[in-house]
Amino acid sequence: MNKEELIEALKEERNDYHPDYNYDIRLGFEGAIEMVEELLTTEAKPLVVPKELGEWLGCYDLGNEKYLFTIIGNLRDMWTRGDSEEFIGNNKKFIGNNKKKLIEVILGTRPYEIEKEKLYVVELISNNLMRCLGYDLVDKVFFISETQEERLNKFKKRFTEQEIKDYDERFWPFAVEVAE
Repeated sequence: MNKEELIEALKEERNDYHPDYNYDIRLGFEGAIEMVEELLTTEAKPLVVPKELGEWLGCYDLGNEKYLFTIIGNLRDMWTRGDSEEFIGNNKKFIGNNKKKLIEVILGTRPYEIEKEKLYVVELISNNLMRCLGYDLVDKVFFISETQEERLNKFKKRFTEQEIKDYDERFWPFAVEVAE
């Protein structure tokens, strides 16, 4: 569905409500129509969302008018209650700070990207020498290396937080974030 089709769908939905008896509902639709028309004049930059939220958004058919109210209602519940098991952590704050942009994503008028996971090098000191955790992609084993270089696409030295913790949580305190 494109933006013009969305405006028409909202207008049709609005017209299903009697102007004398459903004033508040019609007013809500008018506001939504104005927001979409305003969006037609500007191109939005993609919203970078946390991984968990991006996976949640990926479960829905964004921009499909059948699901708009369900998705927005679920999102509203999350930023007001914040008690959903799926969104523990920083997602409540992110949702609260980006309500309008998230609604634009749900309407299909703003693209979104999932935040790239941060990478870390596990630095260890042994016998006054700097060493780091490595992983052999061929033999599928972890090892301690004297260099941080990743050579020949055979060795991996940069890991996500979860990869480090899955291997051994005791290494996490020695993890140093890698600049991209």
